Amino acid sequence: QSELVPIIALFLLTFTATKAGRKRKVTLGVAEDRRGRNAAQVIANLGMAGLVAGTPWLLFVADHLGPTPWINHPWFEPVVWAGLAMFLAALCEATADTVSSEIGQAFGGMPILLTSFRRVPVGTDGAISMLGTGAGIVAAAVVAFTAIWPLGADFWVFPIAFSSGVAGFLFESLLGATVERKGWLGNDLVNFSSTAFSVL
Repeated sequence: QSELVPIIALFLLTFTATKAGRKRKVTLGVAEDRRGRNAAQVIANLGMAGLVAGTPWLLFVADHLGPTPWINHPWFEPVVWAGLAMFLAALCEATADTVSSEIGQAFGGMPILLTSFRRVPVGTDGAISMLGTGAGIVAAAVVAFTAIWPLGADFWVFPIAFSSGVAGFLFESLLGATVERKGWLGNDLVNFSSTAFSVL
C-alpha cells in the first residue's frame, strides 16, 4: 500500500506539530481541542485530496486488470502522474497549513499579518511567522518527497506537488487575512478553498 505513505507522513507531521508546545498554545488560547478535529474540519482539509485521489488509483487498477485500448494511448501515463501530482499537492497544502500554524503559534513569537505586515496577536487569522512558514515549507517538501520512491513517481511530480502545496498554504493565509477576518468565509471553507487552489 505504497500510496498510503504520503498520507502517513501527513498524519505524523501534523500530529507532532499539534503536540509541540501545547502548554504555550493552551496559555494563549489557540490549542487544538483534545477531542481532535470534527468531520467538517477533516473534509475541509482532506476532501479535495479524496476527490482527486480516485483518478490515478482507478487508472492503476484498470491497468492491472488487463489491457484496454485507452490504456495504450500515449496520454495514459501522463494523466496518471498528473492525478498523483494533484493528490499530493492537496496533501502538501493541508500538511503545510497545519504545521505552519501549530509551530508558528508555539514558537514563532508575534506574527505579522500577511496583508499589512504589521505585528498582530498569536492566532490572528492570516497571521504568519518566519518559523511557522519555514516549518510549513519543510513539511510540504517531506510529503511531496514521499511519492518519489514508494510510488515510483516521475521526479517532476515532486516540484509540482511541492510548489503547488506551498502556493496553496500561502493563499490560505491571504484568505484568512481578508475574507475570513471580514466574516465572509469560515475557517473550514477557507481551508477547502486553499486545497482546491493547490490542486488547480
